[in-house]
Amino acid sequence: MNQQYIQSKYNLDCADHICVKRFRPTPYTHHGLYLGFGLVIHYDFSHICIVSLEEFAKGQPIFTVNSPIKYPKEVVMLRALSRLGEEKYHLITNNCEHFVRWCRSGSAIDL
Repeated sequence: MNQQYIQSKYNLDCADHICVKRFRPTPYTHHGLYLGFGLVIHYDFSHICIVSLEEFAKGQPIFTVNSPIKYPKEVVMLRALSRLGEEKYHLITNNCEHFVRWCRSGSAIDL
């Protein structure tokens, strides 16, 4: 995965694919879509919600992911908002990374 460390939220742009590394219960990478104004939309294991960038990061460094983007940024954000409140999380078939990739490219995986 092509990731770049972000030193400040001011280096982020709307529709950026971002991620943080988490370590409990086991190490994993959590993904979200930056909406601007310090807000992130992401799958919070139970539902898709909007949180502050700080709440998303939980004290961990934020990275951008160079995932494919097929749509204009405004469309990416509308696609994300269309799924707000969704409760269909599945670790293998519909997780946080799948959500962000679908918003940006229309596909949950790289083809």
